[in-house]
Amino acid sequence: MKKTYWIIGVVLLLIIFWVFFITLQNKDTQRVVVFFAKTKPAQIITVGVDRDIIASSNPEIRLQRTISQLLLGPTKKEKNQGLDSAINPKARLNSVNLHENVATLDFNEALDFQVGDSARVLAIREQLEKTALQFDFINQLVLTVNNGEREAVLEP
Repeated sequence: MKKTYWIIGVVLLLIIFWVFFITLQNKDTQRVVVFFAKTKPAQIITVGVDRDIIASSNPEIRLQRTISQLLLGPTKKEKNQGLDSAINPKARLNSVNLHENVATLDFNEALDFQVGDSARVLAIREQLEKTALQFDFINQLVLTVNNGEREAVLEP
């Protein structure tokens, strides 16, 4: 009899924990699009995929969360569909600054370190621009490195 009560108690605790965990996970989210690279013969194109981020009324936070999703790279399923990221996997977002519809994204030096040929440079820039410019509060994108030490060198 004690064993039955013990099992019922454990099951109830698990149910309570599960409900509490699900409640924490169901925060308001917002759907955004991040753009990854897909290599085709003689070109690299960008393809948008949906991501959910935790919603925020602060545009800088929304942009930061969106770019963070981009930097995570494609999922395994998306990789199986031929998507990849031209962005160096060691690139990290240092900060986001919005001023008069100009977004400045600052990264560590890995963003533009040994990026290679012009097709890859264009793919990196296009991934970042398309991802950031989806928001109507952004008209221009500026990329900097090491807390504004210099502009990112992403010219073909």
